[in-house]
Amino acid sequence: MLHGRVVRPPAAGARLESVEESSVASIPGFVRLVREGDFLGIVAANEWAAIRAARELKATWSKSETLPELSKLWDHVRNTKVLTDDVTSTAGNVGAAMATVGAKVISATYDFAIHTHGSLGPSRWRISRMAS
Repeated sequence: MLHGRVVRPPAAGARLESVEESSVASIPGFVRLVREGDFLGIVAANEWAAIRAARELKATWSKSETLPELSKLWDHVRNTKVLTDDVTSTAGNVGAAMATVGAKVISATYDFAIHTHGSLGPSRWRISRMAS
């Protein structure tokens, strides 16, 4: 039985520029290197040899500009065009309620972790109130 490991680029969208197979050829159990376009994989006789070769393989990848710098990520997400805006409730008449004497407008901004698929805990939030 053979074992394999995929060698991944350091950034999404990076292109494989060069590979030095000689950097792993002397690892006991190394069988071969597989390169198809930007895919890079290791084949070895045992799992540890595959892991070691994947870690030690010298490969050069292009720079990738697909993601913004971490310090600019929040601004990037906030400035990205919204594709759909779903209405979750249509109860009541907002116009009539706002015409009521003493009605208040409440504005809220919610910040949440943008790298998750679902909330596992409360979001950080702040609410500002404006009397109308």
